[in-house]
Amino acid sequence: MSETLQNIQMKLKAEAIERKAKRAKIWAVLIIVLLTLLCIALAGAGAVAHFGPQLIENKINELLNSMSEKGKMDFQIKYINFHSAEVACTFKEESADANQAHRVGSIGAITIQYRPLELMKGKIESVELKNCDFLCTQTDEMSFKFPIYELFVKGFMKKDGGETSTSKNEPVSDLNKVIPVQVEKIIVSGNVILTILEEESVDLVYFAYRVHAETDSEEKWNKLKCDLAIHNASNSIRVQAEYRHKDKRLKISPGQINVSTNSLSRTIRNYLPRGLRGGINLTSEAELDLNTLSIQEGTSVSGKLNFSLRDQNKVYQLKVESPYLLQVKENGCFAFSLDELAAEYGGIPVEVSGIEGELSLPNHTVKGSFKTKIADSEAALFEIEGTTEPGYSKVTAALSNRPKFRLNYQGIQTGCIPEKLEVAFEHNREEESLNVTGIFKAKDLTAEQNGITGKIGDVMLEGTFAGKGTSKMMTANLGCNEIEGAFNGIKGNFERLNMYAQTHDFKKYAAETILSGMKVKMESPNLTYTAPEVKLNAQLNGGAVSGKAECAVSDLLMPDFKTAAIGINWSLPFEQTIAKSEKTEEEETEKPEDNEVIAEAEKPLQGKIGIKNVIYDGIETAAAGGKIGWTGKGLKLDSGIDVRGIKTNLKADLDLLGGVMMNGIFEIPEQELNLTEDIGVFFPQFENISCTGNVKGKVNCSFTPGKKPTGNAEINVHGMDVAFPEKKLEVKGLDLGFKVCDLATLKSEPGQLLTIQKIKFDKIETENCRVTFRMESPTTWQVENASMKWCGGHIRLGSLLLSKEYPLSEAIMYCDRLDLAEFLTQTGVGDIQGEGALNGTIPVYITPDSIYFDDAFLYSTPGEDGLIRGTVNENLMNENGGITMELSKDALKDFTYSWVRMSMATSGEKMDHLKITLSLDGKPNQPLYYSFDGQQNSFIKSSVPCRFQGIRLDVNVNITAEKIQDLVKYLKNMFSKQ
Repeated sequence: MSETLQNIQMKLKAEAIERKAKRAKIWAVLIIVLLTLLCIALAGAGAVAHFGPQLIENKINELLNSMSEKGKMDFQIKYINFHSAEVACTFKEESADANQAHRVGSIGAITIQYRPLELMKGKIESVELKNCDFLCTQTDEMSFKFPIYELFVKGFMKKDGGETSTSKNEPVSDLNKVIPVQVEKIIVSGNVILTILEEESVDLVYFAYRVHAETDSEEKWNKLKCDLAIHNASNSIRVQAEYRHKDKRLKISPGQINVSTNSLSRTIRNYLPRGLRGGINLTSEAELDLNTLSIQEGTSVSGKLNFSLRDQNKVYQLKVESPYLLQVKENGCFAFSLDELAAEYGGIPVEVSGIEGELSLPNHTVKGSFKTKIADSEAALFEIEGTTEPGYSKVTAALSNRPKFRLNYQGIQTGCIPEKLEVAFEHNREEESLNVTGIFKAKDLTAEQNGITGKIGDVMLEGTFAGKGTSKMMTANLGCNEIEGAFNGIKGNFERLNMYAQTHDFKKYAAETILSGMKVKMESPNLTYTAPEVKLNAQLNGGAVSGKAECAVSDLLMPDFKTAAIGINWSLPFEQTIAKSEKTEEEETEKPEDNEVIAEAEKPLQGKIGIKNVIYDGIETAAAGGKIGWTGKGLKLDSGIDVRGIKTNLKADLDLLGGVMMNGIFEIPEQELNLTEDIGVFFPQFENISCTGNVKGKVNCSFTPGKKPTGNAEINVHGMDVAFPEKKLEVKGLDLGFKVCDLATLKSEPGQLLTIQKIKFDKIETENCRVTFRMESPTTWQVENASMKWCGGHIRLGSLLLSKEYPLSEAIMYCDRLDLAEFLTQTGVGDIQGEGALNGTIPVYITPDSIYFDDAFLYSTPGEDGLIRGTVNENLMNENGGITMELSKDALKDFTYSWVRMSMATSGEKMDHLKITLSLDGKPNQPLYYSFDGQQNSFIKSSVPCRFQGIRLDVNVNITAEKIQDLVKYLKNMFSKQ
């Protein structure tokens, strides 16, 4: 037996000796009472019968009160006769006012049954104490005292030198010598009144008890049988015991303990865990050797546990409804077993079954096993082994099989096969320390939820709890390698993850995590994010989680877009509070609910994000910097972006827990745009184009995984000038207001307006262009109407559909009072001046590769004469025209016409020629060196000038449209690359 256990036994033995001395003095008082009553009963004299009880009562009160310095005990004789006697007793605490003494206990009636002849032999049939009520008073939150005990301190303990001494209270080997009177039956019943202090009141809880004891007829006081019963409402304790004084053996035969939390008073339940429900049904058999304070073989405790414990926040609950057994075996060994218990943590069910083991005191060892099953996983078998030396113990529970772990938690499917799981408990009594360590190791840990998948190739988790005195600390280390994951086509992996956490208070935790070698890949388009190291610091204080995640340097690559973001740095503080439920205890019992997560009020963004450089196709394109914050469900971003001098801003909410992935606003504040140098950097096909003006725009968008983006967009351009010298194209004063009402369908609102002050292409110049249009889709556009000023008149274009689905689009240009001279000059017929106007229509046909005209017809205003002065480009006229061509060229140098008709059509295999036929009726204003030969029926050269009174001219010219078709093809190639 160890030295510590011997010390405990010696201390308990000394206390037992002290209690025996106290009991001996009580019995001495009782014997005096009994002998006095005996004398009165036998005397029978009237004077003695009249004066005796009063004299005895006074003497006993004097004796009792001399035993206490802290109170008063009143003894009263009710009656005495030849067969019985009845007395009562009241116990009071001392008080400054003797009349206000506080009552702390009472014995309503002590009834003594005897026979006169047997009484003379020292035998009493029974002693019954009824209504023995005693107070138990609360002193502080968890401490109580029996005031009646304080009344007997002086009388029961002798003090030498200020310290309690029991040196004269030697062990008594034969109680018959100490108590000469034998009482065959003793019955005590009453209540223990528990006084509990509430905030503004006092609550009284009653525990009723009854003790029935009998002495052996031969061994008398040396053998005592006792039956004890205590109950409060439906809670009860019943114990039967037999005490043998000579060999100091106490044997408890089947005893019953039944406790139900539902029937306990609310005051007592306040001292229990709030969510505890159920009861205990216990049967015990025990035999104790009081000489050595050892438990003998055959002692057992068995019964059934039926209770549940649920956290008030419903994070966890424990339910036990199972038989159990604790039995003492030979040679100081204990055997224990428990069939099954069930628990739940965060909605995850846990079952533990088959708990059994042995504890050996001589060998200081413990061993056993149990099975545990989490959710729908396979059962895990644990082996328990350890040492239990006095003052020091260490017990380890280790996994002895490799079950398949499967868990479905709130839609998250997880699984793994653990390689190692071990928990060790170490207690050192001398150092007052408790250490708990745990190790978990597994391969191929997987998780999946709604398209999100994850896998850890190798994971190691180590945790330690160290408690020494009032100092406590818990630490945890998590290491993972080869971490892979996928989310909506995004694949990612970490080369390494290390996490360290610690706490000195179970409501406050601090953690630091390092994520290393992070890479993310998107299947289409390809995307890669690399971060050499990501740090995460977190603290848990009560129900609030706070901390900061940060990454000094990371890169984002998008090969399909020829884009890379270099030098990304970010830091992200976060905070989230889990609120406690305010439901009553009854409501929690009837309808448990999940934890309520309450997002805090929106705060200013505390995090930062920056991108040193965005590179497009090898060219430095943009830089970004702004603020970022955690919202409880995701991220909020507010960042400015500088795109080669263009200032933009992005505000976005990223929901990582809900269905919407992102809600954002991309805004281009109104600013002056100058792309003279930079436009070719972005788009090589625009390399020779310069662009200046004012621009602003805004896009509201929402992205949900698996769905098209929703939202709207708007862009406004004002005063924009575009110059394309290579194609001789110039645009002045372009204004555009464009709105997309639905990003999901990419449709614009009708009536979108484009206005241009001036367009110049080669020799063609237009002014005041106005176009209303709408976008049906990015490949289908509807020109609702268009108008412009050209050649001093107006052109109006009817409805025009442009779509890849329809290879041919057609519309009609309505021409109103076009200046004839300007028209002929801009179309390249010649250098013409004059007066007069043309009206008519020009059908326009547009294909994916060209634009052409057919059956165009223009005519002069009837009744109005006109004048043409100029030179027609000889290279455009028909070479086979002969003298007629020469006459027409000379006549148009100064020609007054009465009417003009003109037709126009595109010709050629590539539609790169424009044929114009001009018919005029009038007369030359100057004499011409031509005359009409009647025989030949044609005009001939003349040596003398002739004045013509009237003539009709037909001029055919072929103008190249190559520049127009080349521009169309160029624009098509330019925008098809976007």
